Amino acid sequence: LIGTTVHPVEVVALHELALEELAKACPKKLHVVPSLGQKRYLSFMREATLVLGNSSSGIVEAPFLGIPVINVGERQKGRHMCGNVRCVAADVEQIREQIHEILSSSSERQKAEDAGFWGDGHAAEQIVSYLEHMD
Repeated sequence: LIGTTVHPVEVVALHELALEELAKACPKKLHVVPSLGQKRYLSFMREATLVLGNSSSGIVEAPFLGIPVINVGERQKGRHMCGNVRCVAADVEQIREQIHEILSSSSERQKAEDAGFWGDGHAAEQIVSYLEHMD
C-alpha cells in the first residue's frame, strides 16, 4: 500500500497525525515518510499492492504499472481516470470498502486498458526522431 499526499481538509480520517499514530501501533506494516523523492517513490510504487490518496501519480503513473488506485476526494476531478482508478468520497467506509475489495481480489496486476492515454513512455525518442527528419 502506498499512501500519497492527502489534504487533511478533504480526508480528516487520513490526516498525517492519524497515520503516524497508526504507524506507531503497526510498526511492521506501516511507515510514514514525509517524502521519498521521485525515483524512490516510483520504485516503491512498483512494489505496492494499491495506491491510496489524491496524488496525480495514482492517475498518471499507476496505470502503467497495473496498480489499483483509490482516488480520494475531488482534487483530481476533471482529469481522465484510467480503468485501474476507483474514485471515492472522503468517507472512511467507502475507502475501507474499496481497500477490502482490492485486497480480496485474486486477479493479477494488469496494465489498465487505457493506460496509453497519458502517452507510451517514449516521448523523448519520438521528438528526437521527428526533429531529425525535419526538412
